[in-house]
Amino acid sequence: MKNLLPIAFVVAAAAGFGLAQDDTPPATPQSDLEKRVAALEQQVATLNRDMAARTQLLEDTTRYLNAQAKAAESMLTTFDQAEKQGFTAGINFASRETLLAGFRAYMNAQKAGLPKPAAKTAEKPADSRVGRR
Repeated sequence: MKNLLPIAFVVAAAAGFGLAQDDTPPATPQSDLEKRVAALEQQVATLNRDMAARTQLLEDTTRYLNAQAKAAESMLTTFDQAEKQGFTAGINFASRETLLAGFRAYMNAQKAGLPKPAAKTAEKPADSRVGRR
């Protein structure tokens, strides 16, 4: 019986250490990958929101520039009408001709270099192979 006592003590101590340890398994590469994928998904979502905001800003800017070009064209027509109605006739007519020439140059510069919106491309259908193994 005395011979069994040290063996029982060792078995009890081993069982106690086993129960006292944390039951959570150590971090596996799979859980690290899942964390990485979640972080990347969050980054992609942020980038998509940012891209949508920038696309909207680009569309708004292009719309504004097109409106400015149309207003410049309208102003050029107004200058032509004023000239036909005698705006440049009379005393010191050269100053009014110079004024109209300056305005025309400014309005033509408003139209020059206007960026054209890119043709919208049809979105590609989702790849049916994604997510399958």
